[in-house]
Amino acid sequence: MSSDFSWIEFYKEFADKLLEHKDDRKSLVDEIHKIHSELNFNPLIDKFENDKSGPLNDICPFTTMGRFNRGITDQNRHAIARKLAKFLDVKISPPFDFPGIPLFNNLR
Repeated sequence: MSSDFSWIEFYKEFADKLLEHKDDRKSLVDEIHKIHSELNFNPLIDKFENDKSGPLNDICPFTTMGRFNRGITDQNRHAIARKLAKFLDVKISPPFDFPGIPLFNNLR
């Protein structure tokens, strides 16, 4: 494996650990809010069926990876990945750079 893509093994283990949350997404969402607060990021707001907005209260587990696959600094991407990996008990260290990974659009 090329060192340019050292993130691959981390992503594999991260995805496997996310599967454990397919039926318990509340703890995952709670941890995401906690991490955003610790890193002084804006809170995650969702829009609900009734056209009202409020704090994110559900997430597809694999969309969680989008928290560190968006247009922010690699340093912040690493910090989010590290904190989520600790919560999920991922043993492989998160990458410090992310070459070749498409980014989520950083819009609301």
